[in-house]
Amino acid sequence: MTNIEKETLIIKSQSDVTRALQIIENNASKTIENLQKSKQSYITIFINTRFEKVGRYPFADGNDNEKLNFTEQLNQTSTYITALKAIEFLLDAHPDANGFKMGYATHSGFDILSVKENFIAVEIFAAVDVTNNNKLNNDIKKLREENALKFEHRYIFHMTPKNKETKLIEEKYGIKIYSIGYDKI
Repeated sequence: MTNIEKETLIIKSQSDVTRALQIIENNASKTIENLQKSKQSYITIFINTRFEKVGRYPFADGNDNEKLNFTEQLNQTSTYITALKAIEFLLDAHPDANGFKMGYATHSGFDILSVKENFIAVEIFAAVDVTNNNKLNNDIKKLREENALKFEHRYIFHMTPKNKETKLIEEKYGIKIYSIGYDKI
């Protein structure tokens, strides 16, 4: 696993996926440990998770500048786990992709791209339901735009509590839509 720029990771192997998931796990663990050590009232802790920087950036390296509120850590963690599980699947399905670039933080563009040019473009999301915020339809729309049509393969991966296994849900407009197994994390 290597950084190619501030907002992109390159994942080339299953061991890279495992290392990235371990970093996320370590930062989640540190956040929970810090919350458990708090001497504040439960309601204060609860409110602070929303407004104070009591959480950690999921890929933090120990730098205190990488703290953020717990709600944001929770959202980013869910999204990054979905992306890494998608890459785990894609590494097996497309060994000829030469690995994958995973966007994170304030990255713009597609969520995941194959290292091999114009081969695979992926959008991902984690939500309580696929209809929330019209996310699925918005991702389909994005992958139907002209700049996405140059890719040989286009995917959407989503994680919701409803889907318990990684499987193809449907194919629409040449876009394969997969669920990520929620209870296989």
